[in-house]
Amino acid sequence: GQDGEVAAAEQRSLIQALRSGVVESNLTVGPAMHFLAFAGLLPRILQPRFVVVLGPGCLRISTLGFVGSPELGDRPTEKRTPYVVRLLTQNLVGSTVENPTTQVRIKYWVRLAGPSET
Repeated sequence: GQDGEVAAAEQRSLIQALRSGVVESNLTVGPAMHFLAFAGLLPRILQPRFVVVLGPGCLRISTLGFVGSPELGDRPTEKRTPYVVRLLTQNLVGSTVENPTTQVRIKYWVRLAGPSET
């Protein structure tokens, strides 16, 4: 039926996005480094984490990490700053697949880290 056709089309679009390389290029600190340069911050993101956000017809990559100064923590696994950044790509299914040279739009949020975040 129609639901099966929609699901098959979404699956094809998702596979195209995965094959295009746009996912891998956003599973690195590269986009965070671009943001940090744009914001005039030190080119350093501590404890970066990458989250793949997948939903019907939608694939996004979120990057989270500590940015800014001062650097806190003694051990490498505990180094952090008072600020957390979250970057979120546009939907990577669709337009980025049709034209891989298109720049991926990324939204960002910066907030104070909570006391339990290390």
